[in-house]
Amino acid sequence: MTLRREVLPTGQKALVFPSSIGTPMKSDNLRKRNLKLDLAQAGLPELTLHELRHTFASIMLHEWHVPPAVVSEAMGHADTSFTFRVYGHLIESAQADVMRRLNAEQGRSKTG
Repeated sequence: MTLRREVLPTGQKALVFPSSIGTPMKSDNLRKRNLKLDLAQAGLPELTLHELRHTFASIMLHEWHVPPAVVSEAMGHADTSFTFRVYGHLIESAQADVMRRLNAEQGRSKTG
């Protein structure tokens, strides 16, 4: 499965996992056929959609340092405070990581 950005006609919803004819995929088909196969092909363990969603948000915040407001919107959270309640520990960890990197760069520029 390849993810790509598509321009949709006005009024159509973007589907992450459309059926072969472009309609919403039935959840059983998605879980049992497509998702299981796609994860195996990617060399990943079997995960639920919820686990994949949580992993994606975690990666955006901790590894990619995406601002919480952007993650909140991407995840469809009602507000950013929900994102902070669920993922706040990752945001704090990412901030500490950025400070370590900045300090290391500062140290290199003084010695270099």
